[in-house]
Amino acid sequence: MKQLLVALYLLVTSSLFAQTLASINPVIGDISFVAKYGEQPTADCDERDRIKTHLAYVEAQLRTTDVSALTVEQQAKRNAILDHLQDYWQREQFPLNTAYPNERRPCFIDEKGTICAVGYLVEQTAGLAAAEAINEQYQYATIAEMTDKLPEIEQWAKENGLSLNECAMIQPTYMVVRMVKNQVGIYGGYTQAFGRIETAIPGSSIRSNGGFEVAMTDSYRFAKLKLSVQTSLGYNSRNFTVKAFDETFQVRNDRWFLSSTLAVRPIKKGPRWIPKPVLKLGAQVNFYNQNSPQTSFSSSMLVRNTVVRTGKPEVLLVGEMGFGLKALGYHGHGLSVSYAYGLTETMQGTITTNSNTGVFRYSDAGSYLGIKYTFWFTKGYRTSYGA
Repeated sequence: MKQLLVALYLLVTSSLFAQTLASINPVIGDISFVAKYGEQPTADCDERDRIKTHLAYVEAQLRTTDVSALTVEQQAKRNAILDHLQDYWQREQFPLNTAYPNERRPCFIDEKGTICAVGYLVEQTAGLAAAEAINEQYQYATIAEMTDKLPEIEQWAKENGLSLNECAMIQPTYMVVRMVKNQVGIYGGYTQAFGRIETAIPGSSIRSNGGFEVAMTDSYRFAKLKLSVQTSLGYNSRNFTVKAFDETFQVRNDRWFLSSTLAVRPIKKGPRWIPKPVLKLGAQVNFYNQNSPQTSFSSSMLVRNTVVRTGKPEVLLVGEMGFGLKALGYHGHGLSVSYAYGLTETMQGTITTNSNTGVFRYSDAGSYLGIKYTFWFTKGYRTSYGA
């Protein structure tokens, strides 16, 4: 009868494990995370916090379980072992599953000697040698998969006032994804420029208006460091209102650009009424094509040609607040508001009319306020650490 019950437990728990491979625990799944945060865990979640949340939840549940059927000695040992469990998760020293990249698996004792929760309880009550014996044969196995050791583990659990199922509830799974999260998307938006403008044309003035921008973007996010590196290849169009030679006319500067941005992510969550806000602070470098001949328009059509030359790269300090929107199938999209301050003076140009030629210099070392919409149509993996 006892063998039948063990076999039944093995079958049921193995089935659950197959169905919940991505969850923190094959028995209760991610109910601990949901209980604490009100939502299912995502790739953005901190792995250490996820493990700690699970162990704290299980400890609380086991402390409220009815143990009146246990002997006084078993109850005392159960309380002691739960105290050990509390000490363990409060230390936040969890093993790394390095043998199964991109897959959640238990790890009894990792290659650096860091021991898992169940292994720690075995060590504290039966000695390190007992834990190492289990690890030698079943380092990356669930309790249900430790077929040759199940009778011994069940006996150890019984002596300490636990059941085999409670031991399985305690055992977390761990994952180390050896890739950074990669997102490929496209964005478009409007930017209002407030640049500082200089001109060598006597009595003239230049005012920078806003412009539209569209780009393909590829973002690599390093979760542990809360850094992201984003590269964009795009096209923007910026308008100038120029007053020169007693004429007022418009100059449109169209440029292809290659942009590289390094950003930190200070916050991941905000108030419930803001959908998934993300604050990015960083530096951006734009590399533009060198020459941009433009067509200009004036009231009397005296302007024959305008050439805007782009010299050195444009360097800006950027602050951006993004708001994720409801997912579109397996894709994502969001809105963001950004502010940038330019550090370089990058453009100069010539204005030629029927009777005059003038030179102006436009400094991008000014302020930019923009809003953009981004649609992510490809998602990859996020780095996830078990310790």
